[in-house]
Amino acid sequence: MRHVFLAEQRAGPELLKPKGQGFRLVDPAGKAILRRLHPVWNSAAQAPLRDDLGEDDIDRIMVDYGFRKGPFGLCEGGGPITEKVWVRQALIAALMAEGARMIGGGTARCAADVDAMAMHGMSFTRRRGGPMRAAQSIGLLGLCRKTAQLAQDDATWQMPALVHEVIKYADGFDALAAQAASPE
Repeated sequence: MRHVFLAEQRAGPELLKPKGQGFRLVDPAGKAILRRLHPVWNSAAQAPLRDDLGEDDIDRIMVDYGFRKGPFGLCEGGGPITEKVWVRQALIAALMAEGARMIGGGTARCAADVDAMAMHGMSFTRRRGGPMRAAQSIGLLGLCRKTAQLAQDDATWQMPALVHEVIKYADGFDALAAQAASPE
C-alpha cells in the first residue's frame, strides 16, 4: 500500500486533484492516460474469448483479482474459472505494456502516474498497486515470455523497449523515476 500512497502523492496536480477523502482525475492530462488504457483493456479482454471463455468468466477472474468490475461490466466474482491465472496476467501485461509506451512517449512521467490513473479511473485494485506495480510483482520477464505468443498476433502485447530495459537492469519501473529525478 505504500506504493499506492506514493503514486498518489507523485501524481502532479495535472493528473489528480484531492476531492473529499479521495481524488478526481484531471482533464486533459489525467484522462489522456485513461483514454489510452481503456481501449487496451477492452482489446486485451477479447483474446480469452477465443479460448472458450465467456465475458462473464473473464469479468469474474478480474473481479476475483480485486477489480470492482471486469472489462465487460460484471461486478460479481467467484466461480470455478478463477484458476485461469493466464487471463489475469495477460490483461495486466497489456496494461503494463501500454503504460510503458506512455512513459516512453511522454504521456506519463513515470509508472506511478499510470498506476494512480488506473486505480482511480479504472478501479484497478489498490492492494495490487496498479498495472505497473502488479506486473513487477508477477515478474516482468515471465509476463513477457507468457505473452510472446499473443504478441505475434496482436500489437497489444508487444513489449516496448522500455520494458526490456527495465528487465535487463532488474531495477523495476521505480528505478526509472529515480534515474530521471537524480542529477547526472
